[in-house]
Amino acid sequence: MPPGYNGELPTEGYFITHFKTMDANFFIRGIVIKGDVAGAADMIAKSRIYPYSERANPKPNRVLRVSGKYINTDEPEGLAYWKLLSEVINNNPVAERDRFFMAMLKPLGIEKGKPFAPDDRQKRILEEGARLGHAMAQNISFDSRLAASPVYPGKNWVNVMVLNTEEKTQQESDFYSQLDERLNYLYLGTWPSHAMNLPFPSKGQRYLESFKDKDGNWLDGSKNYKLHVPANVPVEEFWSVTVYDNLTRSMTMNKANKAAVSSYDKIKTNADGSADLYFGPKAPAGLESNWVDTSASKGWWVWFRFYGPKEPFFDKSWQLPDFENLKSEKREQLP
Repeated sequence: MPPGYNGELPTEGYFITHFKTMDANFFIRGIVIKGDVAGAADMIAKSRIYPYSERANPKPNRVLRVSGKYINTDEPEGLAYWKLLSEVINNNPVAERDRFFMAMLKPLGIEKGKPFAPDDRQKRILEEGARLGHAMAQNISFDSRLAASPVYPGKNWVNVMVLNTEEKTQQESDFYSQLDERLNYLYLGTWPSHAMNLPFPSKGQRYLESFKDKDGNWLDGSKNYKLHVPANVPVEEFWSVTVYDNLTRSMTMNKANKAAVSSYDKIKTNADGSADLYFGPKAPAGLESNWVDTSASKGWWVWFRFYGPKEPFFDKSWQLPDFENLKSEKREQLP
């Protein structure tokens, strides 16, 4: 239901959600069961979205399959960014927490109820602001200094979600609004969910991310790395590690159309049940199933997802080591 709606509502057979904005979207994740990727994709495609008023005879939905296609989810550059922001502001209610932001935007030609028509001076300020703001977003996200970010002492794994996701106090702390925490996640992610941030074992999920190898150097698409995943990953459902491109914020592209490795894949494991995963332009002989080609990305990062995290994730009795740069065959002879 849109903001302020007080019309007729069904009394049974529906879950009802009241949106806070006029612009809204649905995020549906199809979980792959027993390797049935096509089944998960088809289930999503069968989901129907239509106005409640057309429920008796809804129009078919249009489904676009984008797997394997180039995707860039970075925001528009320069004035195009601010034009889009103006459109969003004009089409949605102004949240109470955003009133100070609205006051700062007004002198720059962005105001509720007015068209986006900045003068030359404002255009120069906005174009420079877009460049600087993008760089700040990258820095706060890729090299977070937030106290809640580090996961393991002395390692380069950090928490994806440091945002408060409680329904009544979301994106707020005791004494300040979580400005950097919002940017830290929303530059990379967009859709936060309370199930991604529960501090105890659950049917939800927890995400960790890494941007650097064990020596503190940025992950480089032209170099080869190994990630050792210890045995008995603490999950009830499954785990996955996905590679994202620094410039597009989307999954890395390669000829194999493979940006992730998960416990659903037929990967080769070690005698103790652990697994060595490889990332880089060169596939290790005989371990192609454990490898993601990063050659199309100058820089990249990963999200390691734990679906149904168990207690060893939280008490840290199970830990991920950092990525190891395979600098030479003397140091690590690839199989």
